[in-house]
Amino acid sequence: MTKTKIELINEYLEKIGTLKEKARQLQLKTVTEAREDYNKIKLNRLLSEEGKSIEREQVRQFYAETFLKGMQDINTEYARYIKFVKQMSQEVVATPNAYSGTDAQKASFELSMRDLQTRVMLHHNLDEAVKLIEDFVRKQDDAYYAQQIAQQFPNLVSTLASTTDPALKQRLTHAYKTAQKNSVTEEKLAAQKALELSDQPDFVLTVADAPSFVNLRSVLGRQAAQSANEPAVHLERMALGKESKEHYEYGEFEQPTFNEGQ
Repeated sequence: MTKTKIELINEYLEKIGTLKEKARQLQLKTVTEAREDYNKIKLNRLLSEEGKSIEREQVRQFYAETFLKGMQDINTEYARYIKFVKQMSQEVVATPNAYSGTDAQKASFELSMRDLQTRVMLHHNLDEAVKLIEDFVRKQDDAYYAQQIAQQFPNLVSTLASTTDPALKQRLTHAYKTAQKNSVTEEKLAAQKALELSDQPDFVLTVADAPSFVNLRSVLGRQAAQSANEPAVHLERMALGKESKEHYEYGEFEQPTFNEGQ
């Protein structure tokens, strides 16, 4: 059975949620295993202080590279899902509402629209002309009909648009917004919400000074921890041997309390 676009959108949104949990688990695994290795080095009586320093740096580089490569894979997959969600959501929002009535009902509606436009055009009282439009919009709450009204609204109000009466302008604006609102189906509403999510595509695992950042910094160093959300640049620096040694300045091998829920 072919899945609807909304079903596919929901599947991708669920996958995005899974990726966020995958990133948190990667962070937990990295911090836990790195600390175990640092502790082994600390307890190794066969190593001098200089030897321990060298071993710690090797451990730090290993976990920094492993973690950031894992985050890069997650980011790539995340961006792909976001792209799919955005594309399909835009298609759902842009798709005209389907008509489910009979041909006779559709013909009757179209005749009513033409009649309304004519009556508004010929009416000698602007207030009454606006009321005709308001009443017509209020009665047509079917999504298909409401969309037709919203699309043809410029024609309906063409003879009223030049009015300088702010109250009439406000009433016409409200009528137009009502037609737009009534034209939004549950499917389009879901797509619009998904589209809002896809317009914020950055994957954020941690922010500076949050407990999760402090824990990453404690095992990877400040630069690598700062790159958790955008790992590609730091991986390139590491590959070129241009990684700064400033991580030494932050007591990164201390043992802060780890809260895996943050």
